[in-house]
Formats: sequence, structure tokens, C-alpha cells
Amino acid sequence: APIGYFAPGVSKLAALYPLFMMPNAAHFVAAMLNPGAAGTTLAGQRGGEHPKLHRDTARLLGWDTFGVLSGQRDAAQIIAGKGQDLFLLQAEETTDHWVVGPTVQKSKQHPHAAGFTRLETWQAIWDGYFEPPTAIGEIIETAAVALKLLGGPEVSLTNAREFARELWARRRRETS
Repeated sequence: APIGYFAPGVSKLAALYPLFMMPNAAHFVAAMLNPGAAGTTLAGQRGGEHPKLHRDTARLLGWDTFGVLSGQRDAAQIIAGKGQDLFLLQAEETTDHWVVGPTVQKSKQHPHAAGFTRLETWQAIWDGYFEPPTAIGEIIETAAVALKLLGGPEVSLTNAREFARELWARRRRETS
């Protein structure tokens, strides 16, 4: 894991998850690590008793721009068919939002039935060979949250979503 290169102790603590089958303090700390000194961080957080803890900790640390998207994983990802909390810290201002993932749609194409791995499936989506509406919706909505965070408090989620759609539509033209 990349964390092991710069924070081996945290990595070892995080590796205890299978033993206890529950997150520990290392999982919280890992989301707060910023070895590259990025000006903006969007973290994912599983549901918990203190959903705003990451954002409030970032504020106490003096960070300017930080976002937390609740979900089922530690990765910040919009989940189809689910409502999620989004807690933002931008220019010393904290805001709370409720975002809803795209509607789950049945696709006629089933790449896993064809024997594709998850990586092959996502590569096919990126390349445009496979276009499941639900997955594309998750990608666009997740990108919109990140773009809203990068754009500052004056950027609306609606405008960020339109920009995310535009970027998604242009992706293949710019990589070919």
C-alpha cells in the first residue's frame, strides 16, 4: 500500500482490520494524511457516530479546503441509488450538503458475464466500449463533488455537475 512508504506504522495498524473486522484509529488518520501537501482533499468516510470529525479536524489543523463524502467505503465515491452526506470546509466556512447518487438502471450489457475483471470493466467504460448509465452517473457525480470542492464556495454543485459532464464527454477526444 502507498501509505506504507511514508507512514509504515499507520499502515500496520490499518492492516489489523481483518483481525477485528472494524475500522480503528489508523483508518481515520489515513484519510488525514497529506504527504504531497495537496491544497484540496476529498476523503471518503464510512458511516459513523461522528460524521463531521474529519472536516472539523481539518479546520482545527488550519487546512483551507477539505471535503468528506459519507458512504460505504473509505473512498470518496457517489453510490448509485443512495443519499450521502457531504461535509465541506472552504475558505474557513463549513457547509453540509445532501447528495443523491444516480438512479440504478439495469444495463443490457453485463461485462462480468463476459469474464471481464473489474479493471477491464472500468477501462472499457473509460474507453467508451461499455457505457452503463449507472456507472457513468456515479463517475460524473463523484467528479462534480470534487470540482465543487476545487472551485470554492461560490461554485454550485449544479455548475460543477455540468462541467463534470462536459469533461466526461471530452475525455476520449483528448486522449486519442
